[in-house]
Amino acid sequence: MIKQILINQMKSQLNPNMFNFLKDIGVSAQNLGYRAFLAGGVVRDIILDRQVTDVDIVIQGDAPNFAQQIAAKMGTTLTTQSQFGTAKLSVFSTTVDFASTRKETYAKPGELPHVEIADLPEDLHRRDFSINAMAIVLDSNEFGKLIDPLDGQNDILNKKIRILHPVSFQDDPTRILRAIRYEQRLRFELEPVTQRLILEHSKYLHCLSSDRLRNEFQKIFEETEPGLILLRATGLGILNEILPKWNWPHDTYQKIRPSNEYERISKFQFLISLLTVSLTPREREFLIKKLNMPTAWKKIVRSTNDFEEKKCYLKRANLFPSEIYRILNEFEIPALEVWAAVFEDPQIRERIRFYIDVLRYRTPRLTGNDLVNLGVPPGPEVGAILRKLHQSVLDEPEGYPPIEEDLVRDFLRGVTKE
Repeated sequence: MIKQILINQMKSQLNPNMFNFLKDIGVSAQNLGYRAFLAGGVVRDIILDRQVTDVDIVIQGDAPNFAQQIAAKMGTTLTTQSQFGTAKLSVFSTTVDFASTRKETYAKPGELPHVEIADLPEDLHRRDFSINAMAIVLDSNEFGKLIDPLDGQNDILNKKIRILHPVSFQDDPTRILRAIRYEQRLRFELEPVTQRLILEHSKYLHCLSSDRLRNEFQKIFEETEPGLILLRATGLGILNEILPKWNWPHDTYQKIRPSNEYERISKFQFLISLLTVSLTPREREFLIKKLNMPTAWKKIVRSTNDFEEKKCYLKRANLFPSEIYRILNEFEIPALEVWAAVFEDPQIRERIRFYIDVLRYRTPRLTGNDLVNLGVPPGPEVGAILRKLHQSVLDEPEGYPPIEEDLVRDFLRGVTKE
């Protein structure tokens, strides 16, 4: 790509403060005898004219020391530093990663690499895919020059995800899940050799630590189209490699998704529930351990076991709405959405939907303070009457809300409404 075109794209995709900050970085690095480059995904996204969220800068020199000097110059502090010669800095509401150019070697599949300082060509060659192995020079005399030794720009043009080394997936199996994440996010295709190597090397996913494997699923959940990524993972046998017969129920996901727009935590709960709802309790426990699931995930996965035990209560005839509420109120809404879609019994599905769409919104108008003003003595009795009031509100026919003040007076007189 012609340098001026690339500079213009940088100007259009970065806010002016960040663009000027990058120019200053190049000058500051030169003053120390270093060289500075944009590298990795940020270069890919600039070329693709995609939104830039994080900025990766590689330094031929001591990156943590350089980042520390930049932080001091800006009157801020580094957010993190690591043993791999990296540091993070928050600049203009953007996370900027500084890393020394390096090479990596792997003693065993799935282990973290041994890192050594190297020059830029070696740094680009140790990366995962060609589209992430490009750099943009930040030096003042060559600012905006593209360095592309592995033909990543051509793969962008041809919409291909291409691995750089035959043993790359073996060295770092997280790249298997990363490959399909990029493929679906960018609407690219796996290059044929890359796809073959994924099929051959998926077995090395078992070499990953539980935390690293879970982290890759978390990144999938954060994508705009996680369902397409999980569908692709199913098609390539990746989920089945982690747990035999594990797959992504994409048709169910497509049916539920249009009516559900969740916050981040709820979205995770929804995806985890859908991924595990068809498993046996033993398989769910295997995945909990395999992914070292955090408490929120474990709660969702195990809630399916709890729900299975309570389904018989939902099948009883003539259940009052308050009884349906009491059975279902302990469960998270994303899990209930999944169960309403996958369980075959129409009565159970109807009652779950009744809870989701109606019952959970039926709450008393009166508060504890209102009850005290109506003569309820402060203390445990307030909570007891509020619970009775809520039950009455739940069980009243739709369109005929009770007069709550009259109910409270009845409760105070010890009269129970039939």
